[in-house]
Amino acid sequence: MLYEKIRHISSAATEINNLMRAVSADGVSFANSPETSPIPGGSTIASNFDPSLVRVQDATVRLYYSASAKVYSALSTDDGESWTEEGRVPILGRSTSFAPFPIEASVVKDPSGNFLMFFASPLDSETSSYSIFLAKSDDGTNFHVFDEALLIPPEGSSYRDPNAIQLQNGSIRLYFVERTGDLNSQTRATKSGIVQ
Repeated sequence: MLYEKIRHISSAATEINNLMRAVSADGVSFANSPETSPIPGGSTIASNFDPSLVRVQDATVRLYYSASAKVYSALSTDDGESWTEEGRVPILGRSTSFAPFPIEASVVKDPSGNFLMFFASPLDSETSSYSIFLAKSDDGTNFHVFDEALLIPPEGSSYRDPNAIQLQNGSIRLYFVERTGDLNSQTRATKSGIVQ
């Protein structure tokens, strides 16, 4: 498991976000291994968010994460004990007015071996609410976004935090959060649906 650990530095009035690795033999009790962040620069980068892991093959795992409204990836060949940064993940087929700020990526492999990336973004640079988009890749490194948003929220709401899992029958269940209202009085509701 990779998870986000947030430390508040009161003297600097900032937060440091680390991606940490924890392992478990039973899926219930987890312990950090290694004790410090295995991600290069993970202890200093202030905006590593929403880790998403995909097993590529055997002990090779790819990590996707969001930072500064961009999606990045890192690769591990030892089941996540150490990582090599791969850099920003290209999401192709976009224009400057289409899905300009991808965040909160969740990636799964479909039964054909394609990588499916679900992410949140405004529809354009003038919109403050977020929709859910879908992009596809055959190698996990270059993604092509579908022409239309997968899910567009009703007025006054945003769809955020997509989390996709593959079910035993090969279909994809997508969980996401609908956020309504401003930050001081925001309500949140978790929703889900079958993508394929």
